[in-house]
Amino acid sequence: MANNGIVSVVRERKAEILHRMTLGESLNSIAQSLGLADHAAIINRINDDPDYQQALAASAWSKLQKRETDLEIADSNVTVTRADRLLGHARWFAERVARRWFAPETRITGADGGPIVIQVMRFSGQTIEGQAETVNGAVQSHVSQLESKPE
Repeated sequence: MANNGIVSVVRERKAEILHRMTLGESLNSIAQSLGLADHAAIINRINDDPDYQQALAASAWSKLQKRETDLEIADSNVTVTRADRLLGHARWFAERVARRWFAPETRITGADGGPIVIQVMRFSGQTIEGQAETVNGAVQSHVSQLESKPE
């Protein structure tokens, strides 16, 4: 019975939960204010909801802005260090929940962002008999060793 009550609380108050998330409020404090044990009660019920995912990304923005402001107004070594570490965590969080905006993009491309071009350069016209023309014959000799081993 308790589980059904939690589900209905989360479902009934979903709009409020999502709004509070976008403002940067922690899921723990939202859950406690709704009489739930912890943030897992919310996550387990609406984690797959697209609206929840959007609110999570928006919360990353809010948290980053708050942490940047905290760092700007920090006035002692202790508060600067604390604010800097919390800002680092907010960046880490944002890279994971809002990849589109915060995660570094990794692409393998050729010159000027174009396709990769492979150019084979030959330093000598001679090859060792029985080996392919590779750098020092390393690839072919390794393949030959694997092929010659009994199974």
